[in-house]
Amino acid sequence: MWKYRFVCKLESDVVLNSVNATEGFHQSLDYIPGVKFLGITASKLYDESSEEKTMALFHDGSIRFGNAYPLVDSEKSLPVPFVWATPKNAEEFQDIYIPVTMSKEREKEVLNDKVRGGQLKQVRKGYVSMTSGKIITPKQRFSIKSAYNDEKRKSEDSKMYGYHALPKGTKWVFDVAGSNKELLEEVKQVLQGVHTVGRSRTAQYGLISIDFQEAQQLSSEPVQIKEKQVWVYAESDCAFMDEWGNPTLQPKAEDLGLPKGSKVILEKSQLRNRTYTLWNAKRNTKETQRPVIEKGSVWCCEVNAEVTNEKALSGIGCYLSEGLGDVLYNPSFLEVENGKLIYSFEKQELEKVVEKIGHQESSLVNWVTSLAKKKDEKLSIEQEAAGFVAKYFNNYKGLGKSQWGQVRRMAQQFSKLDDFYKYMFGDAKNPDFGYTKHGVNEHKWREKQRGYILEGAIIDLYKNKEFEGQEVLDFVKYLSAEMAKKEQNV
Repeated sequence: MWKYRFVCKLESDVVLNSVNATEGFHQSLDYIPGVKFLGITASKLYDESSEEKTMALFHDGSIRFGNAYPLVDSEKSLPVPFVWATPKNAEEFQDIYIPVTMSKEREKEVLNDKVRGGQLKQVRKGYVSMTSGKIITPKQRFSIKSAYNDEKRKSEDSKMYGYHALPKGTKWVFDVAGSNKELLEEVKQVLQGVHTVGRSRTAQYGLISIDFQEAQQLSSEPVQIKEKQVWVYAESDCAFMDEWGNPTLQPKAEDLGLPKGSKVILEKSQLRNRTYTLWNAKRNTKETQRPVIEKGSVWCCEVNAEVTNEKALSGIGCYLSEGLGDVLYNPSFLEVENGKLIYSFEKQELEKVVEKIGHQESSLVNWVTSLAKKKDEKLSIEQEAAGFVAKYFNNYKGLGKSQWGQVRRMAQQFSKLDDFYKYMFGDAKNPDFGYTKHGVNEHKWREKQRGYILEGAIIDLYKNKEFEGQEVLDFVKYLSAEMAKKEQNV
């Protein structure tokens, strides 16, 4: 078995919707599925006239295109296992427990410890790097786009789109594995270079570049077993079929690659599942629905015979070519002492890559960094405004376009947030003096506490979220414009 490792750099933001619905705002996946790399390869190597080769490359699991996870300190990170739990109020990952391994007495001891908050919370998001001792949670960018009317040369009415995307400049790692080195070499030649993945590829999203990193030959090794138990950790989503060929979310121990006679201990396992549907661009239609056990799930199994990692190397379940079925047996990050993990981790955000160019890196990189910061600030402001609109629009329905137009004009007129705030809401000396608190339009702003809600949002942005004064004014301008548009469409 050979494993070819690749590094994928995002040359632009990448949108990978986690659901198939077309309405509303949806989070992007926090990883790049292996099926995307299979699709890139298939666009160049899929040959229906060579049935045997095509089956081996894309259908029978001989060549497996793995998911791309964040690159952390030159190493591939892995999804956090769902059996992990941390104290509820803890911000860091210094104390990590696996509750299913603890006795009732030990569990009471941990829960009664007031210093740790008295409650454990399951860890569900993030990626762990054992070599660096870090847990990474990739952030996503949010942006709002509108369709364009070529005839009227303006944005289409009532056609707004919200995109969450993996950010440009981040690096991700994926593996392509198989026993046929000749086929792997062909895949290597095709994958290297610049490609597009995800949604809106013809617009501004989806540009990636892939570089080959290394090739490694893998061999089967015995698994160290303690107390006749094997932990099966799902490195990727896993799909299974029952004996009648129907999808199932209750695989047997043999389906997990363990010897006959092994048994799944469900009360010690921690599983999550989801259902999704792939879009087949070649046939221009959806595939069948797939119920899968999510990456990060952990099965606890009882075994009565020796176990090797041979099955883990080749994958378990269905759709192996597309990145599903990757598992690890008894990984080191599940080792505990008295119910507590023997490792501790540091929380860190996924960093963007800043390229260094000769000796001019200082001025150029600083300029590029400042542009990126301004763009991030703008996107963050837009996201705050979109969240406000989604949460409070019903409160402001009927307020009128003219009211929001006046708010926007004042935000443009005042160069300081303090002056704008006094105009809108008054100050300590005159708390009842302000555009929203007196005059002919006072009743409109007092109705449903509209003025107080807007005032609270501005204070929250400035104090709790630490936006600069000019950024808060930009938020008001953008919010006013969006509210006026929605009033028009009601």
